[in-house]
This record gives sequence, C-alpha cells and structure tokens, in this order.
Amino acid sequence: MKIAIGISGLYRNNVGGNGVRRRSVSVSSNLLEMKNKFKADMYYHTWDTELNKIPLEYRSGNFFTTPEPIMEYHPIFDPEPTRSPKHNWYRRTKVDGDKTLHGNKQIIGYSNLFDKIPNDYDLYIRTRWDCSINPDFDFESWYDVALNEGPVGFMIRTSGLNKYDFRNTKGHMIPKTEDINQHTDWFEQLADNLIIHTREQLDTSLVYDLHEQHQLLGAEWGWWQIMSKPYGGTIHTSVYGGVNLER
Repeated sequence: MKIAIGISGLYRNNVGGNGVRRRSVSVSSNLLEMKNKFKADMYYHTWDTELNKIPLEYRSGNFFTTPEPIMEYHPIFDPEPTRSPKHNWYRRTKVDGDKTLHGNKQIIGYSNLFDKIPNDYDLYIRTRWDCSINPDFDFESWYDVALNEGPVGFMIRTSGLNKYDFRNTKGHMIPKTEDINQHTDWFEQLADNLIIHTREQLDTSLVYDLHEQHQLLGAEWGWWQIMSKPYGGTIHTSVYGGVNLER
C-alpha cells in the first residue's frame, strides 16, 4: 500500500497535550510517529505568511506554501445549510463567530497541497501540524473502507456521552443514522482530525469553485460537502479513536 500524508494548516510549536497522552509530545515526534506508522511519504503546507514559523527540517522538496485566502463570507453562517443539528445550532446562535470565520481555510490549504502530491498513491491521509496519533491504533483495518466505500475520518471526544479513550487500539464507528433528532458526529459531517481517502474522493476544483461562490462550508461540514455530498452524501465514515489534537 503506497500512502501519502499531507500536513497542512498553522504550525504551533507549543503543543503539550491535553491530558490524553501519558508522555510529553512535540510536533516533530508526532510527525515521525505518523510517518513510521503509515510507512508514508510526507508532504507539508502552510500559508506564505507563516513560512518563517516552520522549522527548517520541513522546508524541503515536499514543502509548499500558498497565499492565505481572504474571507469575504462566513463559512459556517452564510453557505447553504446542512441538515446537521450541530451546524444549524451554530447558524442560529452565531456562537464562536470570529473563531469559525476561518473554518474552511483548512480545506483550501489541504487542496492546495493535494494538487502538488503525485497521483500514484493508493491512499492519501489529510491531517494537521498539531495532530498526534496512537501508534498502536488499528488504522489499517479502515483502509478497505476508504478504498471501496468512501473517506474515513477520525476524531475523539474527551468528555460527554461519546467520550472515547485515546489509548484504545480499536476504533468505534459512529452510527450512520439520518435521524436529525439524534446527536451524531456522522450526519452530514465528516470527522476531520485525520482523514483517509483516495484521489478520486477529493476534487479540488470543486473546493475552489465553492469558495469563489461563497458556498464552501467550514470544519467537518465542509469536509462532508466536498468528499461525500457529491456522491450521495452517505459514503463517508466517521470513527472515534486513534487521534488527538495537542493543544
């Protein structure tokens, strides 16, 4: 299996864990852990204005920068809404409006990077500079799902009804239910801390067209919009486990 990992977003060198790791973490150790776990080629991206924040060790042949998009619309509040109860709660309450204003830049940035990655990989993995993985987690069991069904996204809840222990080595697939009265991290949204997908499942021209039309959603709804909705909206899988954002 030939795999490429695309790391994009803002580089934060002050990652320190939020209680789910038993050891100290760093960006470099996280990235090395990913490379070894997936036996993958690594590709990196950030915005032009963020270049100087990236350590020199990553600014090599597989490193790219592009201009940061200028937001002329709000990616959570303004595009055509999903039927996700969580999304519509954000639209109604306007909570965290300043924070979520940049919620679709991660999609644009990864698309910019994806355009630079050769097309001869079996699988592609999208993740962030501040993401860490459980190296004992069984990601391999989800490869066939990504290859034959649709993109597989991973996330973790550290509290609440859907709390899931980062140390678990098996993932819990979030039920694929369209019951809008049931809280779900699947319905019209794709878990996005780490996404395993094929080249066919990401059309970057769609991303750019939606952004130009002020219709590109942000966060997990945007990932669903570009990777599942064009194919019926239900081909994606969301999984609890395996990953954590270190902040």
